Amino acid sequence: MPQTTRRHHWCQLDVDQLCEQLRTSIICQPDMWPGDIDDMTAMYESELAAMLDRLIPFREVVLS
Repeated sequence: MPQTTRRHHWCQLDVDQLCEQLRTSIICQPDMWPGDIDDMTAMYESELAAMLDRLIPFREVVLS
């Protein structure tokens, strides 16, 4: 039975755009980082996920 999944289309990632978004994000602004390591980890994950969603949105793929 076919299964639908969501994936980023990595071959369409523009590395230059990713670098630019990283440079202007909170990830590259240490004075804005949270003090707690768990909060910092969540911030990194959230920021990177948002960047990837903007640059290479998820696509639905049907696996057979």
